Amino acid sequence: MRIFPFVIIIFCAPILNGQSKDGLKPCGTHAYKSPWLKQYQKNKENYPKSVGAEIFVPLNICIVGNDNGSGLFSETTMLESFCTLANDFSSTEISFYLQTYRNILDSEFFEHSDVLVGAAKMFEYDSDDAINCYILGNPAGNCGYNLPYAGIALSSSCTTPIDHTWAHELGHQFSLPHPFIGWEGGVGFGGEIDHEYSDPAPEYVLYDYTAFQDTLILDTLIIDTAFVELADGSNCAFAADGFCDTKADYLAERWGCDSDQNSYQVQHDPNGIPFNSDGTLFMSYSFDACASRFTDEQILAMRASLEEEDGGIIQDDHISSGEIIGNGGIELYQPLDEDLDFKDLYFSWSDVEHADYYLFQVLVGTGVFYDTLVTSTHVHVKELNSLIPWKWTVTPFNSHEFCNPTSGEILDLDPLNLSKTKDIYSNQTARLIPNVLSETKLMIVDAEISFDHYEIYSTAGMLVENNSMDNNEIFIDADLVAGLYFVRLRHNQQHITLKFILH
Repeated sequence: MRIFPFVIIIFCAPILNGQSKDGLKPCGTHAYKSPWLKQYQKNKENYPKSVGAEIFVPLNICIVGNDNGSGLFSETTMLESFCTLANDFSSTEISFYLQTYRNILDSEFFEHSDVLVGAAKMFEYDSDDAINCYILGNPAGNCGYNLPYAGIALSSSCTTPIDHTWAHELGHQFSLPHPFIGWEGGVGFGGEIDHEYSDPAPEYVLYDYTAFQDTLILDTLIIDTAFVELADGSNCAFAADGFCDTKADYLAERWGCDSDQNSYQVQHDPNGIPFNSDGTLFMSYSFDACASRFTDEQILAMRASLEEEDGGIIQDDHISSGEIIGNGGIELYQPLDEDLDFKDLYFSWSDVEHADYYLFQVLVGTGVFYDTLVTSTHVHVKELNSLIPWKWTVTPFNSHEFCNPTSGEILDLDPLNLSKTKDIYSNQTARLIPNVLSETKLMIVDAEISFDHYEIYSTAGMLVENNSMDNNEIFIDADLVAGLYFVRLRHNQQHITLKFILH
């Protein structure tokens, strides 16, 4: 049997998807079964029947922010998510490596309302030597989408280390459709026909893939027909996604799974046979906690697609620069105590053999305040506030090793105790009690003198209280929000800095 496409000369209508994180739809990649995949599935005997040698695939990763630099995704989180992606593809023998990384400041790209706007931006920034992945704020109201002629857009809120959006969209890049292909717009391509899952499904559904051809089409609406897969899989070779090891699935919105990783929602095939969808598939719309795999047939199709459709960028024998043992013996050099000027500060460290990138982090408490990924052994930071005690560290990476790296030592940067006024204690013995409080009173104990003034700063360096004090007691403003704070205690021209947590 064959699928019958037809073309309507009108502009494309919206596709209805279920909601996901932050009100975003799970995936903006329209229903699409490429001509390559159709031919592949008709001629599987001409392709390998098992996974062969490892294929190395370069990625160009771009983190997109607003024009003023706000909204940039954390490099730390990006690398952790990159590690998740590598693990998601571990059974495929497809290995990704970081070819290039950069930041792009473009407000129109950071939040765009239409896939075609995203396509135009990708054409502006794309590189031809790798698969281009853009992590940004809002990719046309979706967690992500893939344009086979341009690249992949990912929402930062859906690209955390526990998400599988990146794997899902790369599956699309490598020719995989959703297992529920055709149901993205319901029975009709634009959601105009309702369906009750308690009723038998129709024999076929319609879908729109106007924007997802190999080239960008602006003036036509292209509709195709997908036969609905039967619960027993007897028509699996030509129905739905065309893979016989993916079960029937009609669920085109986010859904949770039971203890067996199957959908709670019971569906009925065209013959009225009830079934539940398989939640383990990365290409389904099951919640991330359910998804864990690509099927064997999907893996073989992705590898064949890579070889034939993206063969110009892949490498069968990517030579890495070598393994980094531990933290590579990295040493942190600057800044020195006498160099501290926290409005304009230079950091430097030793070169590490086999390192292609360095993750530089400024820490406050146990959290990452500032991070950046660089290829050099130095960073110039202008944003640090002189009222906060910081720490900093550097983690070496190479292009293909980015899971669980070992960071260098963590060095203190405490401008409050290294300012031009002398610290009254070389070894701080004064303490605040309690240092975790829900009341409004703090007391200083174990101090050798009485302090006459205090200042309280937030972790962002904002002065929130500034007052005189008696009897080494501090009365906190009742309106102060919960969080970590730093207290600078003064006596004449001397000072000491302590911290407390308000909850």
